[in-house]
Amino acid sequence: MTHVLFCSPYLQQPGIVTGGINVWGKNIINYHKSVDSEIALNPISFDRIFDVRENTSAITRIIYGIKDYKSSIGKAIARIKEGGIDVMHLCTSAQLSLFKDLYLLNKAKKLGVKTVVHFHFGRIPELLAKKNWEGKMILKVCSAANSVAVMDLASYRALKKAGFSNVYYLPNPLSVEIMNQISDLEGKIERQSNKLLYVGHVIPTKGVYELVEACSRLSNIELHMIGTCDDKTKQDLIEIAQKQDEGKWLHMRGGIPHEEVISEMLSSGVYILPSYTEGFPSVILESMAASCAIVATNVGAIPEMLNFRTKDICGIEIAPKDVDGIMRNLKELVKQQNTQEALGRRAKHKVYKDYSMPSVWNQLQDIWVNTAKQ
Repeated sequence: MTHVLFCSPYLQQPGIVTGGINVWGKNIINYHKSVDSEIALNPISFDRIFDVRENTSAITRIIYGIKDYKSSIGKAIARIKEGGIDVMHLCTSAQLSLFKDLYLLNKAKKLGVKTVVHFHFGRIPELLAKKNWEGKMILKVCSAANSVAVMDLASYRALKKAGFSNVYYLPNPLSVEIMNQISDLEGKIERQSNKLLYVGHVIPTKGVYELVEACSRLSNIELHMIGTCDDKTKQDLIEIAQKQDEGKWLHMRGGIPHEEVISEMLSSGVYILPSYTEGFPSVILESMAASCAIVATNVGAIPEMLNFRTKDICGIEIAPKDVDGIMRNLKELVKQQNTQEALGRRAKHKVYKDYSMPSVWNQLQDIWVNTAKQ
């Protein structure tokens, strides 16, 4: 039996900042409870209660980070000191959190526990090339860990090129709950080929301004945007939408329950994610499972998720910030229902083959077992 100290966000309760790592942690813990394995999982919540936005100052980020992580760090160290832990699995979104990561990794090493650091973002190649403070901290964190897990092949190759031999490529899984929900709803919801869907935080770096600008040049479509949005951004997007049919085609839906998101995916002809940066977005996994035709930027793990530039392509590739590219591809795809259906079928096949929870869980178990033996 391998005993793992699982340091990740995972709580699902009011007041917790939810995001990609939080969903990943919850899915891993839930699946572990449902199967027999040689892993004993000891979760420590690294959830946050202070929501950090793009315009949050560095000083405020530091203060919030200390308040959020002080207790979690203390609990993790106390649990290690109790004994019986073989491996600490530490999830990180980088930036200022890297200082917390380096401290915990070194502390675990001194206490005789092996470590895995798991990067949940897709900017590693860019940061290593820039050689800025964040890139240098990534190298220090990788050196301090026994094993390194990354979400995308570009990051895997970049760290290998940097001289690290202890790197694993670990894709995110599609949760069993989502698979079951989609199975229950399939065939009961009619898909609209001209319905476009965006799900996520409605913020500039998700490419939402470019998306609405591109759609304002199209006719006979409707764009549904699901996710939290501040008042200024919402007003800006509504003003842009006025260029076409008085903006009636734009539906700003705000946040809705996740089960309703899945229904929206099943009813949409096209799912679009025009982000500037991504890690391994769960919304892409879910829209693949829902057989959506997907248009997405070539960032993070998205190129390998959607098999861009291969004979088995599962989605349409666009470049970040490319309004003309978004408009041109959406215009063509909306008119071609057969293409939508073909992309959707291939996407669903790939997500069930490569990103099912049992497949990813087995890879994760191997990382923990191999790390414990080092």
